[in-house]
Amino acid sequence: MNQYNYNESLKENQIKKIESFLDKLMPPEKLEETAMQHGVIIRRRVIKSAKVLIIALFMYASLSISQRGLSAIMATIGLADMSDQAWKKKL
Repeated sequence: MNQYNYNESLKENQIKKIESFLDKLMPPEKLEETAMQHGVIIRRRVIKSAKVLIIALFMYASLSISQRGLSAIMATIGLADMSDQAWKKKL
């Protein structure tokens, strides 16, 4: 397994763990409702759900990556295609 494949499987594994944690924490519909109530998600343009935003936040914190790195990872895995500056404003 080369370095690229190892990193990709690590990221996918990380996302699965975060999704599992979120499902145990709160039902998806309640999570969306709470995010809307608190103004975390106002319009659904690039970030389609609260779950995607929380996945990005967990990855940003746990992988110790830059906003540019987060931007690249989220675009690569197809969850959100945002610039590093857009992530800076969102996080």
